[in-house]
Amino acid sequence: MFSRSPFFMSYGNREIPPLTFFSPCLNASPMYCTPPTRQHRVTGFLDRLGHNPPASLLLEGGSADERSALARYWIARLNCEDAHPPCRQCAICKQIEDGVFRDMIVLDGGEGAIAVDTVREVRARLGDPPAGNGMRVVVLADAQELTQESANALLKSMEEPAPGNTFILLTPNRQRLLPTLVSRSFVLSLSLTMAHSEDAEAAQWVTGLVRFAGTGRGWFERTSKKGTVDKPLAERVIGAMRHRLLALLREEQTSSELFGRELSFASLHRIDLCCTHALDCLAAKTNPPLVLDWLAVRLWRALRQG
Repeated sequence: MFSRSPFFMSYGNREIPPLTFFSPCLNASPMYCTPPTRQHRVTGFLDRLGHNPPASLLLEGGSADERSALARYWIARLNCEDAHPPCRQCAICKQIEDGVFRDMIVLDGGEGAIAVDTVREVRARLGDPPAGNGMRVVVLADAQELTQESANALLKSMEEPAPGNTFILLTPNRQRLLPTLVSRSFVLSLSLTMAHSEDAEAAQWVTGLVRFAGTGRGWFERTSKKGTVDKPLAERVIGAMRHRLLALLREEQTSSELFGRELSFASLHRIDLCCTHALDCLAAKTNPPLVLDWLAVRLWRALRQG
């Protein structure tokens, strides 16, 4: 059985809770253990941490593909037996590339909430030693999809991990996780995925988005025209909006200049979370015009909350 996530696949004859996947392998892809060059700073941290792995590692930020690639690199880093892991040539690296490495468990929240029964099933396996000489790695992709109950069940294993086991949590933003999960993890933040310069079309849409946030007018007429908004355009618009937010956080521009009023850091953070959620909705194949309409309304509300 395959998940629709671009990162993972699941299979087996056992019954799996709906919308949650328990998988002993990752989808094979070219240059599987190669980290993204743009995230070289994080890769350097992973290499140093490899000598004394934390019980739980949390990767936030970047793109979903970058978080996935770094998770795969981490698994290879902990299990490749070369003097300078990962070598990408040995049997273990090849098993990871082929998606058949046994000391890898993946819970994929990309399809919905990660159920407590799935977490308990994983916990039952952690009492056994890893199959190989390295570390068993439990990956929680889209970890923000952990339910309260499943997160609490996971905490028990994170607080008292069995020897030879380690966790890695992947999420767009740590604020979307339970604070107790974050506090028990070593957090690495990936560089934001931003275009260095906006294309003219995306910039025009952002201008319209900001104008709607201030006036409540002129937005739905644009998105309601059939065929005007597709997924690539929506992604570019949201990316351009996040680029503007980043400029505010870097104090390259003031919120008054962009929105016509002063906004608190908390408000800017809420807007960024909305952008992240909008990208998640696009990845889940939600209708692009509806996603941009939702973001416009959330931005309108954020401005009125200050």
